[in-house]
Amino acid sequence: MTELTTYMITCLATEWTTVSSELFIRPGLNDHEVIAELLAPDASSTLLPGDRQIPIDRVVADAHIAIRRPQLARAAASAGIPYMVDPLTHFWQTDLRESDTLAALPYGDSIARVSEDFTSPLKRETLLAGVLNFEVEHGATIVIPPYLYARTPEDEWFQRSLELLEATRRRMDRTGLRLPLFAILLAGHQGFAPPSMWSAGIDRFARKAQEIGAAGIGVSFSPSTPKDSYGKVLAMFAGTARIKQISGLPIYAWRGGIYGAGQTAAGINGYESGIATSEGCNIMRSLGSRRPKGEQKKSGGNPPGIFIDTLGRSVPAKVGKLLLSSSLKARVMCDDERCCPDGATSTTARPRQHAIRMRSRQLRSQDALPHVSWRLHQLSKDTATGSTLVLQANQILEAAGMKERLPTTGLDAMGRVAHHLLSENAAHAA
Repeated sequence: MTELTTYMITCLATEWTTVSSELFIRPGLNDHEVIAELLAPDASSTLLPGDRQIPIDRVVADAHIAIRRPQLARAAASAGIPYMVDPLTHFWQTDLRESDTLAALPYGDSIARVSEDFTSPLKRETLLAGVLNFEVEHGATIVIPPYLYARTPEDEWFQRSLELLEATRRRMDRTGLRLPLFAILLAGHQGFAPPSMWSAGIDRFARKAQEIGAAGIGVSFSPSTPKDSYGKVLAMFAGTARIKQISGLPIYAWRGGIYGAGQTAAGINGYESGIATSEGCNIMRSLGSRRPKGEQKKSGGNPPGIFIDTLGRSVPAKVGKLLLSSSLKARVMCDDERCCPDGATSTTARPRQHAIRMRSRQLRSQDALPHVSWRLHQLSKDTATGSTLVLQANQILEAAGMKERLPTTGLDAMGRVAHHLLSENAAHAA
């Protein structure tokens, strides 16, 4: 761990910032009215915690949702914030059910793509044109190039991803598409996050993104879960810091979940998250969930959970409702009357709006602390409080006969990372 901590301490030594962090929200199919409400001109004065004008900085719509919910693009345009259409092109790497909405996309297919589809210039250009045209036609104001999931830097899909970045820039220049470009790195944690893999992996991606003039990079190390260990969380934090240093670009935790605000506290520019539905990222599981498996039961997706600010995460709805009616109520309920005027009743009745506002408030609170070391100090305190609450919450869940349990390891790991970096930084300065 010495190499990781030394590296991050070097990054932290002069890390003062006056740049506001950004929250990217990925709405589900039935979240369009929530997004429109929170982006409405008259919403911020009575409903928004903190002093942000609106609680969302960018809207990210999955490609199949962008088709069915054009209201999302209109709401973002009316609010004057960027709108991004995620092409979800990593699903090119797996077979899909013929009825899958991703297979029905103009550039989609139920049959998995092979590497040769991207090494052939004609095939690659056809796929690329389909993706870029789709994004623009559905209102995107920032282009996301096609991206693929790579387990290691030696994975052929990593090289294809770098080539797709270059090809996207060439096509945009050739066709006169003058929109910002936002690169996505979807990488296996074990294969990319350790320092021994940086030069072959994330350094190459960072330099390529800089070379093509990307306006920012979204970074996701998979898998990540609220159960991750200290070493894994430290490697994640260090890896994103490395990409920022090498590229010199704004860096965002893509599918950041429970670690998004913590990584932002450690010096990146923000994070992307769904609305109270997922606190981790597992690309292989996501790919597997859409493979053909005979007759599939239709699902509307995961129902929204309840975001607990003092835990820094969402919990399943039935867990949240129990905690909000338990002896812990005063410690887990929303304390901002502008967000939840009727306390726990408002939180459970409008969990999506509450989740977005609380995530936004977290980042605004961090923005008030201009040095990363101050942010890490606050992160260390918050995670310690959160870990204690999780232990108490699990006792309540057990007493109620519920099988659900909330893990403490991810919070503990994030707190240890923050504390360790602060301690080592102080010693380094002395």
